[in-house]
Formats: sequence, C-alpha cells, structure tokens
Amino acid sequence: MNKDIHILSLPVQSGKTTLLQQWLTTQQDAAGFLSPDIDGIRYLVNIATGRQRRFQLQPGDEGIKIGRFVFDPLVFEWGKKILLESLKNETGWLIIDEAGRLEINQNKGWEPALTEVIQAFQSQEHNKKLLLVVRDYLLDEAIEKYRLQSAKVLPPLFFLNEKIPALNGLVLCGGESSRMGRSKAMIRYHDQPQFLHIAGQLQHFCNIVCISSNFTMEGAGAYMVIPDAAPFKNAGPISGVLSAIEKYPDESLMVVACDYPYLERRDLLQLFNSFSDEYEAVCFRQPGSQIREPLVAIYHHSCFEKMKAFFKDGGQSLRKFTGQINTQSIIPENELVLKSHDTPEDFLTFRKR
Repeated sequence: MNKDIHILSLPVQSGKTTLLQQWLTTQQDAAGFLSPDIDGIRYLVNIATGRQRRFQLQPGDEGIKIGRFVFDPLVFEWGKKILLESLKNETGWLIIDEAGRLEINQNKGWEPALTEVIQAFQSQEHNKKLLLVVRDYLLDEAIEKYRLQSAKVLPPLFFLNEKIPALNGLVLCGGESSRMGRSKAMIRYHDQPQFLHIAGQLQHFCNIVCISSNFTMEGAGAYMVIPDAAPFKNAGPISGVLSAIEKYPDESLMVVACDYPYLERRDLLQLFNSFSDEYEAVCFRQPGSQIREPLVAIYHHSCFEKMKAFFKDGGQSLRKFTGQINTQSIIPENELVLKSHDTPEDFLTFRKR
C-alpha cells in the first residue's frame, strides 16, 4: 500500500469541498487547490496562498465545456502551475479538488500536470501526502487510468478528525461450490481469479486483506489465507468470519464473498463511507425488501463477542445475526451488485453482458 497517495470519493453535491475546507483549518503546510462554489459560481482557490480566481464562465462564453457549464482555460493553466509548484513543498498535503471526466476520459483539464504529480508520488518516497478528490462513480476509472491500485481511500470521518475504526478485509471463498461445479473463487469473471479481483478491491479500504479458505489458493501471494479454526468449522460463511475474528480480534472486518461478480469498488465505497462507531454492522439489502446481504458487509469489532455468543448458542446464519444487532442496511446504487452467481448458467449469463 502506497502510504503517500490517498483518495476522497463521495457523490456529487455531497459537500466534498466544504468538508476539505473545514479540515484544512486544522492542517499546516497544505498546498494544491480547492474548487468551491461561491454564490453558485465555481472558483479555484490556491490553498497555500488563499488566492482565488473565478473558474466558471457565463453560459455562451468561450471556454472549456463540462456538461452544461463553461470554464476558463486560463484558470486551468493556473491550476496546473499550482500543482507543479506544490511538488516542491517538502511536507504536508498536496490536494487536487478534483479529477473528473475531463481528465480521466479526455486527457484534458488538469492534464498533463495531474499525471506528472501522481507519477512523482508513485516513483519516490515523500514527506508529504497526495489527496486526490474523485466523484464516487469515477472511482474505478480513476484507479485504472492512473494505476492507483495501491492508493488508500479515506472515509469522511478522517476529515472530521474523528476516530476511524481499524478495518481489515476478508474474502470468503466458500466451500466446494457443488452447484457451480468448480471453485467460484477461481472463476475469471474479470482478468484474474475472482478471489484476487475482490482482494484487490478491498485493499483500497482496508489495512490488510485476508483470504478465508480451507483449500490451497494458488496465486494468493502476499494475502494471508485463513482456514476455518477448529471451534468454528462446518458452519458456512460464519466459520470464516469467526476464524478471522479469532486472529484479529481488535480490527473491524469488511467481508465480501466470491458470489458477486458485478461488485465494483464504488459499491464497496458505499459501505465504507457509511461505516462508523454508530453501528455494529453495515450491509447491503435487496431493493424493495428488508432482506440483508450479510456477505457484503462491514462488521464493527464491537459486535465480535456477540457473534461468538450467537454461534455458541447454535446460530449459524449471518443474516439472522445482523437482525439481532444494531445494523445499518443500505440499498446499492447498482441493482446487479447483489446478483449472486451459483451455477454454470449464471456464469454464461455474465459472459454475455
């Protein structure tokens, strides 16, 4: 994990810039720029100097069009100069608010300065940290374009200077996958086995990522494989969760099963940004119902002893367990996220998308 590159990713009009403005009052040696709305007009603010310039032009003016808005190309040039000058700072944060479709899809806007800054952080150690602001629906594209596979996503709580629960990731690889006829963990829905695809997504949000499996996981590499511990064996997914808890009792756990091939980083981002000390768990639920999906969820470490007691009393259903604790259930933005694949026919359906 590259400790120098971080991402803040939230939905449109969710107060990303306001959140950063408040947080920056507690920071020293910050540089880069913010793009706040002031009286309905977008400005660009040099964080180091406080100087601001009007960024958004009037409709009909000549400039760079982004959707229905027009922006001043001279301010883009000013912003790129700010970025490159900020690389000279030795400490603090370098903030880029924000990278959008113009940069990611068209190589315009803050480019090529944006790529130069990111590559500088990737190629050498720094005493400063880079914060890239990205809208939630562009998270996957930004990570792929800029090769940010090692970047860490920061939750809103970080910028409120609140305590962030330590979070580990767990990929549940399941049992023998008799209905599928082969290991669901090893199926290549994407460009690698599914368990590695999920682990790669989790690493953006978690301190460490582990694999729950009772079988040899070829290609697991640096990921720790945790077999079911003897006290919890033969009870389904809860066996894997409890075995991970036994190894890491003080870290909360982001759990994802291998059954959900449509799951993307932006979906995990929904869970991640909803996680706090206020709830003992957060998970998705089926749209139009109250049915929870406890195999795409975050379990706060405060519920671990309750889960052990639940299991000791004969409980094995994580869905039932989430109904007995303080669980926040949220509806995924993408309905396909909770579509599980359990048969060869399901796999063929995915391939035909």
